[in-house]
Amino acid sequence: MSSFIDEFLVKSVLGRNVDLNSSESVIEHCISKAYDDMMTVGRFYKLQGKSERCEEIKKCFEKSKYCFSVELIEQVAALFIKEKLDNRKSYVTTFGLAQKVVNMTFKYLYCFHDFIQLDIDFTKCDCPIDSIVLNQMKSDKLLKSARSSYVWSKLTDTTYDELQKALDNQTGNAPDGLPPCSPRLRYDFNVW
Repeated sequence: MSSFIDEFLVKSVLGRNVDLNSSESVIEHCISKAYDDMMTVGRFYKLQGKSERCEEIKKCFEKSKYCFSVELIEQVAALFIKEKLDNRKSYVTTFGLAQKVVNMTFKYLYCFHDFIQLDIDFTKCDCPIDSIVLNQMKSDKLLKSARSSYVWSKLTDTTYDELQKALDNQTGNAPDGLPPCSPRLRYDFNVW
């Protein structure tokens, strides 16, 4: 593919304002894109402005040295305000929101690894859990518990761990031209 097409595709996902010569800009846009993905349900929270929230999330990533962990998800979860905009929308959990934004950020960093100056170990990353992944896990009969209906926005650390462990035995290779990644992250690419 030509560099013109590569640049077009990257900017189509991350936005036209991303500076592909700046690792910092690409990272910030990856976090912002993941935040937008999470907001499909997170909009029911009284959240600070997007740029301030993304900056807080970025600080959590920097503190973790861009190393995936459940602790990173918990740190990001602590950033979300408990007060809801609408009491009828009480189905959202801070852990569910945080896992989505953390895992999607790692997914975008993985996709755009050529534009960042970080050495991230993607073999430790988890699968971003959303409704599409949950439906596929159900179709693949990976949900072993009696409760086979999960909602990503209702995930607790326990149900999250159960779902991730169900993906550990998935096989396959990393997408062509990309660094090695975990079976959990690879499952997400296969589903999408």
